[in-house]
Amino acid sequence: MPPSWPLSLNLWRMIGQRCSIEGLISLASTCRDLYTALNTKHVWKNLLMDACEETGVIAGTYNIEEMTLQDIRQALRRPQTWSTLVSRRPARYYPTFDGTIPKASPMVQMRKALYEQMTPGGRFLTRVQDINQTFTLQMFRLAPPAEAHTIRLPVIVAEHVIQGNCGYPLKVTSCTTRNTVLVSLTWHDTKLYHSFVYHIVPSTETVWRIFAQLTFTHSPDIVDICMTCEYIHFDLGDGYVLSWHFRDTKALKWRKCGRTSPIRLIAHPQAVLMCLPDRIAVFSHSSLASRLSIPQEQHEDYLALTPNDVLPHPGFHAVACDLPSTPRLNPTPQNPLVFDLSIGSSKQPFSIVEVQDAGGGIKLELRRVALVGEIGLDFNLQGQRRIVMKRTSYSDQNPTTESTALRAKRYERQVEEDVHPKGRVDEYAWADFLP
Repeated sequence: MPPSWPLSLNLWRMIGQRCSIEGLISLASTCRDLYTALNTKHVWKNLLMDACEETGVIAGTYNIEEMTLQDIRQALRRPQTWSTLVSRRPARYYPTFDGTIPKASPMVQMRKALYEQMTPGGRFLTRVQDINQTFTLQMFRLAPPAEAHTIRLPVIVAEHVIQGNCGYPLKVTSCTTRNTVLVSLTWHDTKLYHSFVYHIVPSTETVWRIFAQLTFTHSPDIVDICMTCEYIHFDLGDGYVLSWHFRDTKALKWRKCGRTSPIRLIAHPQAVLMCLPDRIAVFSHSSLASRLSIPQEQHEDYLALTPNDVLPHPGFHAVACDLPSTPRLNPTPQNPLVFDLSIGSSKQPFSIVEVQDAGGGIKLELRRVALVGEIGLDFNLQGQRRIVMKRTSYSDQNPTTESTALRAKRYERQVEEDVHPKGRVDEYAWADFLP
């Protein structure tokens, strides 16, 4: 007998594709006909693609066309954004996983790296290795997210030896778009700084390519570098900045007005942010764009700029600003830019979110983060190390923390550094969580 409601099953499928995961499950449980109509791979595939878009997961993370309906449903019910855990480095923090307990992979050994960053979604791993002052840029493919709990050694996708650095120290940062990984490598010789941007589409390409390069003079050393998918900002110290729009090969030397030195420079797709003790000064990329020129035409003097907006700290003065979960993607509402502001000996996490202003435009807003997760190593009563997740709630004035051991093989080695025939190694495990 045909269903008694006036809408066709095709219309119900279209409605289901616009539901949340919980809403689709609830709608499908209404009756047998709706369950049959909505419990299809096509409906759930679109939901997974939307979830990847909302959380900034890079393309190629899921082989959606090869996944079964059960695989897709499992991917949507499990955490969607992944992290990397390096056993001998500071723990990683995450802004909003909503209390989900992730699974963790068994540990694997990899040679120590100068720099590393996992792509959003956890499928690819960017590393820069320093072997006898020869620097190599690498891209590894990891196990699919649905197989986090299995032992899968990372597979090399692309490898490129950095030429011309002559052993000088590198400054490395990276950024991820929906399908591309961009990596910035900067070093100096006796006279000049050299900055290169490399890019790769890890799901389809096997070669790192040079996207842009810049040579400039500066003394003393660069303090820090931050990056978006269009800009690299070189923090030159005391509020002086060199902003390089590497897609248009243009740059701007500028400084902030006033004497207060910034604590940190932070890159956001909409603007470069200067964190000051009592506020965050916002210098929009659109305001910088009109002042850009080719690097050869840059003046010696730095242009003094006033911020386009100011985000005051809520009732305190910060002494430090840390980026424990530096996003290597363009932030999304589900996966925002998050940083810690230090107030004395304590830290308070904040996020930068985009909101609509009264005129219909977009402005940035500073918001407190209520729940933070930390994945790290801990000791049990037997003295064995294990992977744990610590969840800290900042809803009250006094933060509260609870810990949960993740389901991973216990790590029973000694704390001292291991020595490997090919050099020092670190132990890695991957854990997924819900943003």
